[in-house]
Amino acid sequence: MTAKQRLLASLVGRDASGAAQRLHDALVAMGFKWKDRNQTMMYFTKDARGEELGLLAMRAGLVSFPRNFWGRRRTALAAAMNSLPATKQVQVDDGCFSASQYSAGQLALDGGTEAGILRAIREIVVPEARLAGARL
Repeated sequence: MTAKQRLLASLVGRDASGAAQRLHDALVAMGFKWKDRNQTMMYFTKDARGEELGLLAMRAGLVSFPRNFWGRRRTALAAAMNSLPATKQVQVDDGCFSASQYSAGQLALDGGTEAGILRAIREIVVPEARLAGARL
């Protein structure tokens, strides 16, 4: 088992709702690649020049919008964040991510938020990625 497979198994094992596995499966089916990045599952694609675009990240109970991609796309990020009620938006300085380095925004991932997150991925993340030249 590879490091990324172990991380995925760990994330899925800590999620009684099954949302983490279903979200992972949906992202892979949409064409996202995935890798282990310091105990965070990073979902990415490459643009036409072959450069990596980090589009989403997942940790136990969280979906994160990486700052390096979403920091320049404030309107789209706000739309994605507002796909869930404010009570399901997680502050980026909660100890899981450094607000200044990694995450532009985070959403709680569980059985009750899964549909909203998937809708945001289809309606906001994928179109923004394609505008940036992503191959999805």
